[in-house]
Amino acid sequence: EKIFFESVLRSIKEFQNSKENLIEGGVEIEILEDIPEFVAPDMKTYGPLKKGQAAFLPENVARLFVEKGVAKG
Repeated sequence: EKIFFESVLRSIKEFQNSKENLIEGGVEIEILEDIPEFVAPDMKTYGPLKKGQAAFLPENVARLFVEKGVAKG
């Protein structure tokens, strides 16, 4: 029961994180390395982002992360 409960809790947290990262005009990318919380040029705070997580980020930020090899889109 404890393992099941922790699994459900983790799924809920991942959903909340992904929902928080939805932005209009954003681009979906897959995070390849953990990225700490950061402030983007739109002055909004994003993250922290975890390896394997899907995230919607402003296009310029997503492009930068892909170019740096910490995400793929």
